[in-house]
Amino acid sequence: MMKRIKYLCLSLLCAIGLSAQTLSDSAYISLLTCTPGYYVYSQYGHSAIRVVDPAYNLDVAFNYGIFSFDTEDFYLKFVRGETDYQLGVENTQRFLRSSEYIGRTTYEQVLNLTQEQKQSIFDALLENYRPENRFYRYNFVFDNCATRPYHLLKNTLGEEIFSNSNQNLNLNLNSTYRTIISHYSQANAWEDLGVNLIFGKDADKEITIEERLFLPEELMRYVANVTLADGTPLTDAEDVAPFVIEPTPWIASPAILVIGLCLLLVGLSYYDLRRKHISWWFDALLFFVYALLGTIAFYLTFFSLHPLVGENYNLLFYSPLMFIPFVLILFPKGRTWLLKGGLILSLYFYLALLIRIFCGQAWHWFLLVSIMHYLRIRLVWYRDVFILGKRTKNDNKGEKSILRLLVLGALSIIHYPLSVAEAKTPRLTVVVCVNGLNETALSDLRNFLPAGGLRTIDEEAHETTLTFPQLVYGGSETLATLCTGTTPSTHGIAANNYFDRGTRKVHSIFTDANVSGIGTNVSLSPVALLSPTFTDEFRMLHPSKESKIYALGITPENTILLAGHAANACAWLHPKSLNWISTTYYQEGLPAVADEMNMSGRLATLMEENWTNTMEPTMYVHPSEQEIKKKGFSYALKDVFHKSPAANKAVIELALALQQAENLGKDTQPDLLALDLNVISPKASSDLLRSAEQEAMYLGLNQDLGFLMEQLTKRVGKEHFRIILFGKPALGQGVQTFESANMPTNYFNVGRAAALINTYLMALYGHERWIDGGYMQSIYLNRTLIEQKRLSLPALQQQVSDFLLEFEGTQEAFPITHVPLLEGEDDKKRLRETCNKQGFGDIVFTLQPLWLIGESETQRQDNVIEKNPTAPLFVWTTERMSITAETLSATEVKDVILK
Repeated sequence: MMKRIKYLCLSLLCAIGLSAQTLSDSAYISLLTCTPGYYVYSQYGHSAIRVVDPAYNLDVAFNYGIFSFDTEDFYLKFVRGETDYQLGVENTQRFLRSSEYIGRTTYEQVLNLTQEQKQSIFDALLENYRPENRFYRYNFVFDNCATRPYHLLKNTLGEEIFSNSNQNLNLNLNSTYRTIISHYSQANAWEDLGVNLIFGKDADKEITIEERLFLPEELMRYVANVTLADGTPLTDAEDVAPFVIEPTPWIASPAILVIGLCLLLVGLSYYDLRRKHISWWFDALLFFVYALLGTIAFYLTFFSLHPLVGENYNLLFYSPLMFIPFVLILFPKGRTWLLKGGLILSLYFYLALLIRIFCGQAWHWFLLVSIMHYLRIRLVWYRDVFILGKRTKNDNKGEKSILRLLVLGALSIIHYPLSVAEAKTPRLTVVVCVNGLNETALSDLRNFLPAGGLRTIDEEAHETTLTFPQLVYGGSETLATLCTGTTPSTHGIAANNYFDRGTRKVHSIFTDANVSGIGTNVSLSPVALLSPTFTDEFRMLHPSKESKIYALGITPENTILLAGHAANACAWLHPKSLNWISTTYYQEGLPAVADEMNMSGRLATLMEENWTNTMEPTMYVHPSEQEIKKKGFSYALKDVFHKSPAANKAVIELALALQQAENLGKDTQPDLLALDLNVISPKASSDLLRSAEQEAMYLGLNQDLGFLMEQLTKRVGKEHFRIILFGKPALGQGVQTFESANMPTNYFNVGRAAALINTYLMALYGHERWIDGGYMQSIYLNRTLIEQKRLSLPALQQQVSDFLLEFEGTQEAFPITHVPLLEGEDDKKRLRETCNKQGFGDIVFTLQPLWLIGESETQRQDNVIEKNPTAPLFVWTTERMSITAETLSATEVKDVILK
């Protein structure tokens, strides 16, 4: 087999010839990723690089995974970690057929490369294939068929490109080599058991994104998120689906062996106690197994070059030393020595157990067999009935106590394989985003909120503070950061709206002419969202159709961001009719229960009511002067429905109806429900508590969340769902906060600034429309006119930037192309994280402190007052988890949700 492959590779390269080493313009290069196959060596997948050039009839796969079983002492070398692999070249169709033969599906990601980059990669591959370079010492973790293509691409395209792309890949960064390898080896539970027994402490260190790329699927997902220097994605491939790995049924896994051993331990111990005799054969068998496993682990730990097998504390329980009690048991005199050496064996066991618990190495449930075996030894071997030949009056009590421990241990191990899959992920994850939820406001209300809801979450949940790495916040860009784990420079959402150069008008960032509205003539979708959200990652982790994802909310922007690309359906409230509406972008469109609520007239019933204060204004924590004067507040709900407690109540009611209709959380397939709620009242000008009506929003939210938690506990069970609740800054501290300290705010009119810049350019270059417009913190040049006049766009961008610095309120101004190159931290770093070419114009500017974009307080486009907004994050769950950091970046919320 090896000779045939070598012959094929050599013949192919000879056929290409020296003249074909310069690729044509029609050539392309792609990454091939194979799913796990039938055989052990293929269960982690495979990677290769494909080079296609139709001009030379070239279509070959460069495969770094070539090895031969016929190599001298192959198995011994493999155990030692001395196996040599090589780069091979074969016809792509042959490569695909070979993969299909062993049960693999192959995915292809065509790389968006320049001609120079294609040639560089091809030259590097040919250089690697030279006879003196093609062989390499294989290392499962650090040097294999996936790491070789990764480093080749990284070295060719530029290390900084891949380093900057780390933020795009949103994975659970708490992974270790042990957990990630166990995930891919779950199809073979026996192999997973062996891996966990021979892996040492090094396998439990937290690994970086780059260190994950020794696995082909991880490399595939990483490449899908790489962005080149010019902003284009490295690949346009959309079919980057996660590998489907069917775990071994517990009935065919080591669990059945463990269960049998545990039952046998209990049964024999009871039998031996009754007949006053030791079943030495069973103890001999277990010590022989310990010794055999320990010999393998000992050899790998001290003599193998394989990574991750060093410093293995499992050797305390499984080691060659266990041959000593095994041999002693075979002889009557040896058994006597064992019985007399009970104190030494006990001390060793307790010391080994103590070291094993605190050594920092992950605990594997199979070790509980050894612990139960020692309990048997303690109970049966060292009872005085065997040593002294007599029994005391307390013997029965002691026997029953230790026997009870054996039974409990057996039951716990038997229960493990039945519940382990369910324990990894709750049946139902509820993600709640509350617009305007503020830490200071929660602190003010901490002692006034009734039990349940926010009060319960505040007291019982894991809590931390979120910080935001971007410059602009308050709109869709903020929630997009929370949902994707990336910043606007990557996820593409710079604000709620964007400026269209063609029409010179502002449009919703979610406008999508390719879909239709359901219950509305407005067509919206997440098409502008460039990065995967937590819902998308949730779908990748749980691709089964039985795993469902829904998003419900008050506003379309927030609801669509929470739904991401992969939700089954979503629904939000129509701003006028106040019916539930949706978009055809999602497979199920408008959830059936939402349509039923529309037909039932439930929302119309809610709107007929008035919203007013339920207490005297002075009984609220922070009533406004106007509320005290007017004895409170009063609104017709139909006028302020979106900013009233009734909107939150409607979302919660629909969420519970949806949970019941779709049986969310009722089976073992995890489901996700995302909710958009609000605590910003009609007259609110700040996220802080400044009025009784805003306090009433918190009180209503507290009640609604309490009802949600109560119902889910009854329907699903508290242990089967979790709530992750976070705030989204909306209005900041508000202008009134600064004005109360005699620090008035100012407003920068972008439209007026654009008109003045246009006048300036007309004086220099002629009476033309040089400016398309201004929006947010950008000025848009008329690029068509500049091209017609054959003017230098970079020069004109710099000229306008310099002129813009003369405007009152302007802090800094840069051509858009300069922003990614800005050096420094703080504001410059925040600006880098904020800007993307989709949401910004030719010139980007920042404002001085206390300056806002807009014409007045009521016509603001965004709030950019304080530089460091924060928001609370709560995780309410019965699971063992810990958020120890006092602060957490908004880009890490996604990881918390997917844990």
